[in-house]
Amino acid sequence: MTPERRLLRPPNGGIRVAVATDAIDVDWAPDSRRLVFVRPSDGSIRTIGVNGDGETVVAPAGSQTTCLLLECGLAWSPNGQFIAYSDGSDIWTVHVGRHGEPLEAPTLVSAGAPFFQTQLTWSSNSRAIAFNSDRSDDSGFALWSVAANGGTPTRIEGTTSLFNFDPNIHRGGGAIVYSGSTG
Repeated sequence: MTPERRLLRPPNGGIRVAVATDAIDVDWAPDSRRLVFVRPSDGSIRTIGVNGDGETVVAPAGSQTTCLLLECGLAWSPNGQFIAYSDGSDIWTVHVGRHGEPLEAPTLVSAGAPFFQTQLTWSSNSRAIAFNSDRSDDSGFALWSVAANGGTPTRIEGTTSLFNFDPNIHRGGGAIVYSGSTG
């Protein structure tokens, strides 16, 4: 029996409240009023109010079907205007309105095939996306950055190793932290 995947929000540390079912890989909107998540049963990207209201499809079914076990990543931009997601190899952005509704179709930011591009994080000014990828020449994973409007990714120096993951850019933009190995 597969466990039911629920998106839960404990209000003020209290009793858990079900916000959505069939939900994984969640991120907060900058104003903390909405959440973005993946619906694993169909691979769609959706937003929903923190009280479970106003569920909206941001990217269609199949957008993350290759990543359901890996949770490839999605992230709401700090300026609240975009949601970025990875389908495993490609990185996409969707321009969204104030209530998380899509204003345009998803836009390809970085084509990765045959490489993985996962675990997205935004720069504090919403102009760049950092991510984890195996596109390094040394067969390891490294952290990369790409302009939010697309372009050629550049490797973030000093981050190549067999196991580097979970990047997070400092809100001031001057540093990046990540989990990884030193060898």
